[in-house]
Amino acid sequence: MPGITLRPGREIFTDRLRASFFISLVSFLEAYLNQVCKDVAIVVRSPLKSSEIKGNMLERSQKFLEVFGNFTRPSKEDWEFIGRIYDVRNAFVHVNGSIDDYRDARRLRQFIEQQPGLSGTSYLELKKEFCFSCLEKIDAFLEMICSEVRNLCERIKRFESKK
Repeated sequence: MPGITLRPGREIFTDRLRASFFISLVSFLEAYLNQVCKDVAIVVRSPLKSSEIKGNMLERSQKFLEVFGNFTRPSKEDWEFIGRIYDVRNAFVHVNGSIDDYRDARRLRQFIEQQPGLSGTSYLELKKEFCFSCLEKIDAFLEMICSEVRNLCERIKRFESKK
């Protein structure tokens, strides 16, 4: 089945479908992290919310979970990788995939060079291998978050039972 082509060699429908999948995946990650931060705030009786911390959503979540939840995982490198994935998402959402118009085009280009299935000179192009890779990495990232939530609950449970 032929794709709709607006630029030579670009199948717009397939590109849009992959971009939509990717944006939805990152939106799920964002919603999940926000909910985990809310849950951790309740469990530890935090004096503040993650939304009251300076930084973007990922920076706030990381700081909040490390400080108030005493999370040791995901690693700094894992958070940084998720941050680069978030850059790709933001480029699609805010500048329609334009690399040159993205606020940190240099950082985005560096990430593109390192990632199989992610390419583009002017506009981002996602191949299926990049989408699958991001799905696997986000799944592993969220599994680490879940593990840390379980550890936190166990620590609280042990502490409460000693009272």
